[in-house]
Formats: sequence, structure tokens, C-alpha cells
Amino acid sequence: MVADCGWYAAEVTDVKSSYGEWFAVLRGGINHFQLPTSWDIVHNIAVLPVDRWAESCPRPTAEHARVTVVGELCTPEDTLLRDVHVDRVRAGDLVVFPYAGSYGWEFAMHRFLGHPVAERHLI
Repeated sequence: MVADCGWYAAEVTDVKSSYGEWFAVLRGGINHFQLPTSWDIVHNIAVLPVDRWAESCPRPTAEHARVTVVGELCTPEDTLLRDVHVDRVRAGDLVVFPYAGSYGWEFAMHRFLGHPVAERHLI
């Protein structure tokens, strides 16, 4: 496999605003996909909408906003992308990073703090 292949996808678990800045929190992060942080690589993202929302609470959403995409780990290093414009991102949607490359999964910090290893699907 070469660098122009592979996609990393993660579910958005929360969307929140803190001190005027929007954050999309993923079920994953540098423990699944460490390249953006370690090598300072800026990836484009696609937000794949998931219409299903089974929760009884309002669905956290950011629309027409600049968003920082972070993981669920307890470190500020778990930041995959900063200040990217999205039309809309909601909890429950998927954020997809194209061209994760041949090192996207292999370079990750598997089982960091006991978090599960990312699933890997080959097509």
C-alpha cells in the first residue's frame, strides 16, 4: 500500500463550544490515527451525515462553523485537525480523513490508556 490510499473514519461523540471555539470530539483520535499530530500533517476531512439519532437529548450540532477535531484521550496532543470550516457536523455523524496512508493504522498508539484498537477493513 502507498500513501495515497486508506481512509480513517470515526464517529463524532460530541460537538461543543468552549470559549467561543467549536470542537468535534471523535470516538478515536491519536490512539487510532496519529499521523496528523506526530508529523504535523493537515488532512482534509469529509463529514458523512448519519440521520439516526436514538438519544433522548437534543443532538449537539455546529453549522457553518470553524471546528477543531479532537479525540477522546486525556491529552491536548489528541488534536487531529484545527480550525477547519464545516457546513454541519453533529454528534453521531462520521468524520472521514482521506489518504490516511500505509502508516495510518500501523503508526497509531494501539491500546493507549486501555482504549480499543481501531477496526481495520480492507477492500
